[in-house]
Amino acid sequence: MLMENVDDKVDITDMTIYPDNHFDFFICSHMLEHVFDDRKALRELYRILKWGGQGILVVPIVLSIDEIDEDPSVTTSASAGVGSAKMTMCVCTQSKDS
Repeated sequence: MLMENVDDKVDITDMTIYPDNHFDFFICSHMLEHVFDDRKALRELYRILKWGGQGILVVPIVLSIDEIDEDPSVTTSASAGVGSAKMTMCVCTQSKDS
């Protein structure tokens, strides 16, 4: 929410400025790992996506660790010390049958 000169500044978990089924396509890159309620954010992304629309979600995946112990009270980036992170990309499609 710090960047200037953007069209909209929105909380990804509460995007009520957009109606249901509004976008044909979205790109969500490196955001979900910073959101406290990532499931709520995913529900919002699904809600604003048009029927038949698609989205790309990019999140870091660290294959060298067995478990992630998240502490919501920590607001600084803990990932700065984590090495060899790999990226994964997920393309989500919404069908009329969903």
